[in-house]
Amino acid sequence: MVNTPLEILVVDDSRLQAEASAEVIEFALKANVTTKTRCEDALDDFKARLDTSTKYSIVFTDYNMEYIDDMDGIQLCEHIKQLDPKTKVVLITGYASGAIDALDKVSENLRPDKILEKPVDWERELLPYLELNSGA
Repeated sequence: MVNTPLEILVVDDSRLQAEASAEVIEFALKANVTTKTRCEDALDDFKARLDTSTKYSIVFTDYNMEYIDDMDGIQLCEHIKQLDPKTKVVLITGYASGAIDALDKVSENLRPDKILEKPVDWERELLPYLELNSGA
């Protein structure tokens, strides 16, 4: 049986950071990775792929994007979880205490599946996602 590569979305207001993260994820997981620098663009793309064979399995999103966006990573996560609760959402932040405080206002079923603190140890953090692509 041939495994279909995971479709992964990386959202970060820093294009450089998004592309660097995507490169590591793509290599480690043998996944198809798309990057976006705005939450609105990411949400539009997520919606467009929702009922297709290229639907996203995992979304990695930065938390703090308020300077260029009307939405932050937690709000993006809420929208994604409302549209498809099965999609894994990983929140990446350099402001863990701020993110945790903000999550107190979010319904449990709309929260991210995991929070990663920057700098991310991608090798260690990506291991659990290898199982998603193993067909196990």
